Amino acid sequence: MVAPIVFILVSVSTVGEAGRGLGGLDTGFLILLVIVSVADVVLIFYTQKSQRFSASLMRRGPLSRTYKLLSTGSVLCESIGVYGLVLTLVSGSLIYIVAFSSASWLLLIWVRTRFTANLKNMPDIGTKRCLVRQ
Repeated sequence: MVAPIVFILVSVSTVGEAGRGLGGLDTGFLILLVIVSVADVVLIFYTQKSQRFSASLMRRGPLSRTYKLLSTGSVLCESIGVYGLVLTLVSGSLIYIVAFSSASWLLLIWVRTRFTANLKNMPDIGTKRCLVRQ
């Protein structure tokens, strides 16, 4: 959750004072990154909510599945912040980093909430006792 803040600070220090980016922002490039970001959000929701995807991660147990869901969701959320950073550095407008970092933060909070709920719903493995032959 620190990365979106770092992206904002880098953008403000790089673009904020000069008010210009590394080059002109092509409308096609902007549309492409917005489409990729929307696809990324759909993928985040799919990986977090899909029973089919969740079942495919159950090979090593519920704890492994829960952490894989967290890491997958977190990586996808962070990529949205990176898209905003790229748009800001190219265009010179800080609105992109603020919008994309805000979306990244909201999605990270949601993924973290899902992670906590998944941990609470896991079977309690520690209370099972093994019978030992004497």
